[in-house]
Amino acid sequence: MAVLEAVQAATGLVLPGAGLRARQDEVRADIDQQIEEGDGELRNAVAGLEQQYDAVAGAADRENLLADSADLPSADELGRAFEEFLAEQGDGPNE
Repeated sequence: MAVLEAVQAATGLVLPGAGLRARQDEVRADIDQQIEEGDGELRNAVAGLEQQYDAVAGAADRENLLADSADLPSADELGRAFEEFLAEQGDGPNE
């Protein structure tokens, strides 16, 4: 249905979708019934997929995928920090 509606919105065409919409509701009800009647593993798998989708869909509106906005160091800052780390190691074979 989402594809049909997107095509209609993009082209201005009026496409028949009443039968598809009714069938969509039947299929969704059948899927819901199978999940309810299924074992715990199936319900857990579906719940996990829903959580993953929600996480991705929620992240789509964000500027970046970091949990919190943070200032990232520049390449020069990273280089200096790495050089300091190496200098602190001091006991290496290259000394």
